[in-house]
Amino acid sequence: MLLVKPVSRVKLYISKYIALMTYAIFVLLFISIVGYIIGGFFVGFGGLFDDRIVGMKRLGQEYGYMTDYSSAYLITNFKYYLQILLLLILLFAVFIAFSMLISVFTKSATVSLVATMGLIIFGNIISGIFSQYTWTKFLLMPHFNLLRHLEGGFLYSGVSLSFSIFTITIYTIIFMIIGIFSFKQKDII
Repeated sequence: MLLVKPVSRVKLYISKYIALMTYAIFVLLFISIVGYIIGGFFVGFGGLFDDRIVGMKRLGQEYGYMTDYSSAYLITNFKYYLQILLLLILLFAVFIAFSMLISVFTKSATVSLVATMGLIIFGNIISGIFSQYTWTKFLLMPHFNLLRHLEGGFLYSGVSLSFSIFTITIYTIIFMIIGIFSFKQKDII
């Protein structure tokens, strides 16, 4: 039925991306709600609107790993969890774009899944190995743990949350453009 209607490959690729993002968001929300309910039974439902300190900056090794609280601010736990969910959705966007890019080249869902898991697992290892170089902050892998920005422990000095979001967005766009271009060139068998 898919090949009967005249649908452009760009529309097909983007609609697949939107469908996967929608599914990922629903799964994330479902897991979050179920986790909150189960956690509430064990430790209680209070504390959702208690305050939490975020936004502090951990100074580098040259300052003895001290924490600078001058930029810290208070938010409620609910707002903090909402920020975490939004940052995870951003990460899902780049992982899904990468997975779709790999699946275009290999035509295998298994290889695509393994490559994406490899990017997540070995990406953090590789970024840790090369963390002493300044060019590493322009790679995708150091930006996988966006919670470091909320908690003040990012590996590289001078990297803000907006820089990480910008980097992830650029990589997502690059993966999507390469994927769409490659998908347009492939023959459907």
